[in-house]
Amino acid sequence: MALRIFNTASSREERFEPVTKGCVNIYTCGPTTYDYAHVGHARTYLFYDVMKRYLIHLGYKTRHVQNFTDMDEKILRRSIELDMDPFDLSRKFMDEFLRDMDFLDVMRADVYPRTTEHIHDCIRLAEDLIRKGVAYEANGDVYFDAPKTKAFGRLIHESLEDVVTDPLDKVHFDNPDKRGVLDFAIWKRTGEWEVSWESPWGRGRPGWHTECAIMAHKYLGPTMDIHGGGVDLIFPHHEAEVVLSEALSGKRSVKYWVHNQFVTYGGEKMSKSMGNLVTARKALELVGPDALRFYLLATHYRKKMDFSLLSLEVAAENLHALQRTFARSLAGKRPGCKDAEARSLNACINHFFSAMDSDFDTARAILAVFELADILEKKRVMGKARSKLRRAVQDYQRILGLSLGI
Repeated sequence: MALRIFNTASSREERFEPVTKGCVNIYTCGPTTYDYAHVGHARTYLFYDVMKRYLIHLGYKTRHVQNFTDMDEKILRRSIELDMDPFDLSRKFMDEFLRDMDFLDVMRADVYPRTTEHIHDCIRLAEDLIRKGVAYEANGDVYFDAPKTKAFGRLIHESLEDVVTDPLDKVHFDNPDKRGVLDFAIWKRTGEWEVSWESPWGRGRPGWHTECAIMAHKYLGPTMDIHGGGVDLIFPHHEAEVVLSEALSGKRSVKYWVHNQFVTYGGEKMSKSMGNLVTARKALELVGPDALRFYLLATHYRKKMDFSLLSLEVAAENLHALQRTFARSLAGKRPGCKDAEARSLNACINHFFSAMDSDFDTARAILAVFELADILEKKRVMGKARSKLRRAVQDYQRILGLSLGI
């Protein structure tokens, strides 16, 4: 079975065929570095870690870029709260994020570009789009002229008319010279208290959408294979990225758009603004990286997941039971007088890879691991069958990034 990926742009699973044979370019939207990573962040970056691990297992060479938004309003507000230099604050939480991801055994990206390293690239993008007639300057802001593109709405499958339902005379614009509701800032002027850079339009900062469009294009070229992020980024962030990138290059910017659902806690999306955060660090301290990975991967990435400490502890117990089963079986210590049938073992092994080929379905893959453990609780595995079983479990460990007891 060939790998199939659910593409947000088409709303269906598609057979995966990279732009360049044997190579996969991946861009994931990284965190805004003003606080510690929470469990929702952990789920996001863990999923893309397993995606990358599986692509490597299939023999692909990967190039992974994950940005840091290291300067924006949230960082500035938090730096004021903590009476801390905003650049120091951002560096601190970049380091803390990487520390948490390392503990969770998330493979490092090949490149971690930062917004503040690409200010002049963003200015050049704004200048280019103004020259092309798809952007305009208004009182120190530069806006993308949304009606000038047919690409807007590709990911949400709606037209401009569908998105804009309010009459323009009822819409309040912060900038009176902004022309349309969906026109978004490529460059925005800043207040005196804000961190800013000189530009042809006065002091300001790049718009959020501009940053990712520039960094993805710079490090992965005009067309990448996979662009990933949370579902909350589909609109307007990723829609804006599409129109910026394609206005810049004239080419399709992303072949497969992949979006993961968020984690809820008490029925609400886990976020700082809701005050319902459980940090990744706290969860890691409670059960360790293997159990947290196991817990978060047990739900398909496109389904919402309601977090609870009780279910996390149950997942840790289930993982420990699996580890004991595989450790005993592969050491030849499983009691019983009957050998496991080769056909049933092969079926269980194939179920794991069939699940992963079906849009990285880690939930079904983990069920296949339980199915295999259930056989091993009742039957012995000897000789060549044990060697095959060991290789399969080693593959599972590498792909899922956790220990199964061998």
